[in-house]
Amino acid sequence: MGSIICARRASLFRAVAVLAATVATSGSVLIAGTTAAAAASAPDAPIVLSVVAGLKQAVVSWGVPNDNGSPIQSYAVTVSPGDQTTPVYGPQTSVTVYGLTQGTAYNFTVTATNEFGTSSPSAPSPATTGVFGCGITLNESWTLTQDLSCPGTALVVDGTDASPVVLDLGGHTVTSTSPEPVLGCYGGAICVGPQATLQDGTVDGGVANSTNENTFQDLTFIDGGLSLEPAGGVPLVRANHFLGGSGIYSSQANPIIEDNVFQGPGSFAMHLKQSYATVMSNTVSGYDTGLFVADDTSGAIVENNVFDHNGTGIQIGGYGLTDTGGHISNNRVMFNTGDGILIGLGPGTYPPGIGFPITGNVVLANGGDGIHVTPLFDGAQGLNTTLANNVTIGNAGLGINALNSSPPDIVVTDGGGNQASENGNPEECVNVSCAPFVDSDVVSVGASPLESVIGQTVTLTATASSVTTPDALLAGTMRFYDGATLLHSQAVTAGVASFSTAKLAVGAHAITATFTRKGSATVESSTAITEQVDPAVTVTAVASDLNPAIDTQKVTLRATVTRSGAATGTVAGGTVTFLDGTTVLGSKPVSRGAASFATKLLDAGTHPITAAYSGSVADEASTSGELDQTVTPAATSITLTAAPNPVSHTRTVALRATVKRVAPAKGQAGGTVTFYDQGVPIGTVPLSAGKASLTLSGLTVGSHPITADYNNDPNDMAVTTAMPLTVTVT
Repeated sequence: MGSIICARRASLFRAVAVLAATVATSGSVLIAGTTAAAAASAPDAPIVLSVVAGLKQAVVSWGVPNDNGSPIQSYAVTVSPGDQTTPVYGPQTSVTVYGLTQGTAYNFTVTATNEFGTSSPSAPSPATTGVFGCGITLNESWTLTQDLSCPGTALVVDGTDASPVVLDLGGHTVTSTSPEPVLGCYGGAICVGPQATLQDGTVDGGVANSTNENTFQDLTFIDGGLSLEPAGGVPLVRANHFLGGSGIYSSQANPIIEDNVFQGPGSFAMHLKQSYATVMSNTVSGYDTGLFVADDTSGAIVENNVFDHNGTGIQIGGYGLTDTGGHISNNRVMFNTGDGILIGLGPGTYPPGIGFPITGNVVLANGGDGIHVTPLFDGAQGLNTTLANNVTIGNAGLGINALNSSPPDIVVTDGGGNQASENGNPEECVNVSCAPFVDSDVVSVGASPLESVIGQTVTLTATASSVTTPDALLAGTMRFYDGATLLHSQAVTAGVASFSTAKLAVGAHAITATFTRKGSATVESSTAITEQVDPAVTVTAVASDLNPAIDTQKVTLRATVTRSGAATGTVAGGTVTFLDGTTVLGSKPVSRGAASFATKLLDAGTHPITAAYSGSVADEASTSGELDQTVTPAATSITLTAAPNPVSHTRTVALRATVKRVAPAKGQAGGTVTFYDQGVPIGTVPLSAGKASLTLSGLTVGSHPITADYNNDPNDMAVTTAMPLTVTVT
């Protein structure tokens, strides 16, 4: 037995020695029945690195935490308030959280999950409020509430046919330091997608437009304008202000460009390429080229614009014309250092009859030719340009230089009516006939509103314009006439005069204006316009000075008649008829907008009183609503007398009842009086002059308590004697 115990002790000592050696070499020990995986656990909590707020959304980013021996399988981002959780699977460490309420402050926490469990939440992020910020895509209408300055494209505005989007800058500025925009929505401060409107603010860095049917209005563009992508739509560019840089570049779009102001410096205000375009009522100055139309631009309309102090005012170049329907008309092109209007085409064969009519333009004091039509390169064929009714004055070269090429690549048609004077080349015009220019002032007059009502203020505005004299220097005297009657005379220094009046009578007025230049006796007249003045719509009201009234009291009814709407002034003329239902009470003339009628003849009861205004030349008829005039019956009193009293049974006795109206009622009461002896009726007698008498005979001896009742008519109140009158019979 002892030998066995010794053997076991030796084995144990050997095992302990082996274990000690293992610990010494590895520093660890594995206990039987355990595994290495038992050391793994749920991950540590992540740390939120950033929250970038957007429009009703936020991008949350976090760092990867210690996984504690087991790979992380997913994350969960929770937003508060709302406790909305967004799961994130795989190694991704950022996510966009949607559905946030704009203006609400949110905190975000993140948890990590592995096969052993989920971590505790991260520390909450600082409170973040959703904002309209840089880099977002806007697909709903929005009004900006602050300026934005972004290193790249600040905003993308993207609507649909079903859901157009309006971005109203709210008078704020969006700035981008990215390159000036090019086609395809690259660069620029704002990229505008389909069915979007951009309005009311300032864009510093330009706008790229990648599709069609957009509107740009009431904007200021600084050092970068609009780049319109080839999409075949009809973008509207209206009432904007372009300051420096390129203005509008359009390729294959069909823009309507109107009422804009372009102020350089810049290479071009408008560059139209391969597109139909309408360019109207714009003012352009300070560019190398005001308008450049090139590369198969079909049917462009260039009308009523001002191009001044540019290099070239209008240039048609490259392959600028491939279809009919366009024209260059009624523009003022002046003080440009190069040609005013330059038509210079590249090589190519154009369909017969193609060409821009150039008509009604005023071309002044340009550094080259006023209008220059010539092939830019040999080989341009088939173009036919008509020149008519243009005025060219004071240009350094020719007024109109319209050379037919040989062979006839460009054919110029003289449409007549062209004028030229004081141009640098004494020939004045080549290949078209130009008469010497005779200056005259053109006067126009307008009215606002053109149709008015009596007493409404009408503003008349007259404008004098001259081909040779800038409007700012057009001084003289403007006169306004109504037919042959002078309404107003005014000295003007810039060709414009305004006059307001509220004194035009009802009817049609032929309004004209005349202008006489300072130092001249020549009077220029406008074409007449018709100002129609209509009668005023009136409102009649009726009131009573005593309501309710007592029978026979005087009631004065007063009607007031006023003008409504835009009409001013006091109603005068016409009459007011006062009615009780359909019964005419009386009529009175209107004076200073009112008429009064007094009566004492209204019976007791309720009377529906109206006042009907007859109208006049200046005022329309009207009727008031009903006034319920109440008249109450007069209060009455009754007294009894008997004579003689006492009386012998053999004699008669005379009873008399006197009924009086109580003030303020006047007149005599009507009706009857019933006499009673001990409550028994003994006779009914009509009142006469307020009295009723009854003679009795054969009365029995004794005391007789006599009473009387007044049986009133409708205008008086009934009354009974307060105390009996005792008649003693002996």
